[in-house]
Amino acid sequence: MPRNLIVPFYSIGVFGALLQIWGGYWDVSWHGLGLVETFFGINHIPLYSGVALVIFASVLGVTMRFRSPGDRTKKYLSTGLMIAAAGSFVQVIAGPFDFWWHGNFGFDPFLFTPSHSLLIGGIVLSGLGVSVGSLRLLHAYRSDGLRGYLAYSK
Repeated sequence: MPRNLIVPFYSIGVFGALLQIWGGYWDVSWHGLGLVETFFGINHIPLYSGVALVIFASVLGVTMRFRSPGDRTKKYLSTGLMIAAAGSFVQVIAGPFDFWWHGNFGFDPFLFTPSHSLLIGGIVLSGLGVSVGSLRLLHAYRSDGLRGYLAYSK
């Protein structure tokens, strides 16, 4: 897998994290307005799409890291994506927990239920991971001469 795919992985991850934040905001606003939603409601689509995109970018990025051992870009590549992947996997676990929570305790107009706290934590981890990784990659691009690694070659 070519090394010049680092930037697209992070671009996909950043877009996925933004979708998660938008979907989370939408969900919180529905709870605040007292609108009852389902696990498969339209307000959850951006959230689920964002989680899928971050997992996709993270899995491909980390796979690329292990396929190119000794590559000097791996320290810039792996850390952020692994943090983002951890956040998305927390959400994958917390989503069914939230479904169970609503099924057993009904609609909750409060933001900080146990299941929502896990979901919010996952969103924060995903956003933090892609942010840290993108900033480290940008720093490497500017200071370590990684322009050749990040440039798109024909």
